[in-house]
Amino acid sequence: MDFDYIFNLISYIHSSYFSVQKSIKYNPNLLICIFSGIISTIGGGTIRDLIIKRPLFWIETPSYIYITILTSTITILLHHWKFKLPTL
Repeated sequence: MDFDYIFNLISYIHSSYFSVQKSIKYNPNLLICIFSGIISTIGGGTIRDLIIKRPLFWIETPSYIYITILTSTITILLHHWKFKLPTL
């Protein structure tokens, strides 16, 4: 594991956590919140890869999808248990 990979994972965790937090306020449905976390985290890089005609990064490295699903699920569970992490 290199520094770039670890930095990307941290940024995906951060993005997924905050997008699910916003999604829970408007719709507490579990699947929609997880889907919202995946779309908002992975979407920008997918558009970039399609524009520059590269292979999609999340197909080459599926751990990005797994980490966003895991983070979204943990965020929903923490919200369900009324546990709030401090915001930046």
